[in-house]
Amino acid sequence: MDLSEAFKKIKEAEKYAHPKSSLFFKKSPEWAEAAHSYETAANMFRAQHSNEHAVQAFMKAAEAHRNSNSMYLSAKCSETAASILEKDNKVEESCKNYELASQGYFMGNSPDRAAAMLFNAAKVIERVSVEKAVGYYKRACEAVDDGESRLAYDTYKKVIVALVKLRVINEAVEIAMRLNAIYIEKQHANALFKNELTIIILLLYNDKFPIAEDTFNSFCGEKNDYNGTNYVDFGNKFLNSEEGITADDMLNAYANTDPELMKKCTSKFCVKYLDNEVVKLARELVAKVSSGQAQFSNNDIDLCGSTVNGGPNDNIDLGGGNFGNFGGGNNDGFDLC
Repeated sequence: MDLSEAFKKIKEAEKYAHPKSSLFFKKSPEWAEAAHSYETAANMFRAQHSNEHAVQAFMKAAEAHRNSNSMYLSAKCSETAASILEKDNKVEESCKNYELASQGYFMGNSPDRAAAMLFNAAKVIERVSVEKAVGYYKRACEAVDDGESRLAYDTYKKVIVALVKLRVINEAVEIAMRLNAIYIEKQHANALFKNELTIIILLLYNDKFPIAEDTFNSFCGEKNDYNGTNYVDFGNKFLNSEEGITADDMLNAYANTDPELMKKCTSKFCVKYLDNEVVKLARELVAKVSSGQAQFSNNDIDLCGSTVNGGPNDNIDLGGGNFGNFGGGNNDGFDLC
């Protein structure tokens, strides 16, 4: 097959999309037929490795499907165009089409696919801009916030792992804390405890011991977290669970610079069965404690990396957002990105 057949299909599609009208009669576009012809041409181009023409045809097919209110089919065409562009290392164009695919899937009542497209966009652009990748990862979570809980679980967990792999720890903690609320709502205690242990490991890895300690107290039901999530129904269970005991021991190992205790914690099954990226950080904690690199400060702590002058209220800023505060004694304010 040569490209001439594909170009014939493009001309056919153009006739459906832009029909000629007479002086007295105006023809309406036949978008469904146009979309079919564009898509056929796109697949012909792709079979001949004419990627540039294939992408253009898939984008036109996506537009035609949108005009015929076939949002799911439009999204599929945008996704295909994005994947071709990704293979050709055209990062910005690929992300743009993944975004279009996400919008189409969301409007086509497929929030899981919408989230997956944003996740793909993040993976593509993280080589160029971690900041933009984080934005896509967060939007992937937002896409499933109003959907089925199972979709939220899967998306949130994938995003947390991706953020940890990028060592964007503050954002990983933020997403993990939101996942806690979902687990509590659905009464998934075991998954909740694993996620809580993950959060403690992340905070200690990021040298945020005061916040790790305060967060542990929230998990034990002493007070709500900064999202307003109440842990009272699970507090005692967590405290007496393997994950809770291990989290408590890790805090003690960090506070007392006890590498043997930290090593013992990281060798427990409840840690080994966490995601591999989290396990790596847990192992790094052993080296950090052993070398005396564990850091403490009574000053105000900015979790985006800087330390500002301290004061009696020890305000702890995780990045400048307004998620509220943990509450609790001594008016300790916690501004969580």
